[in-house]
Amino acid sequence: MSDSSDTRDRVIRVETKLEGMESDLTEIKKSLNEIHDAFMGAKGAKWAIMGSLPVLGALSTYIPELFKFINKG
Repeated sequence: MSDSSDTRDRVIRVETKLEGMESDLTEIKKSLNEIHDAFMGAKGAKWAIMGSLPVLGALSTYIPELFKFINKG
């Protein structure tokens, strides 16, 4: 085998490996984007829960009065 054909075969193998790595990288990017979107959605849910806690705390002060009213009825 000549040196030029050996080099050509090596380049072909490297190109084949590179194509496989590119497809793997595309899948990794897709997965990472899905994880990022999930975390951003959870961030919004966190703020919604934190915003509702004071309201729920205020409403919970009236629960004993509500039970007294139900028991009288």
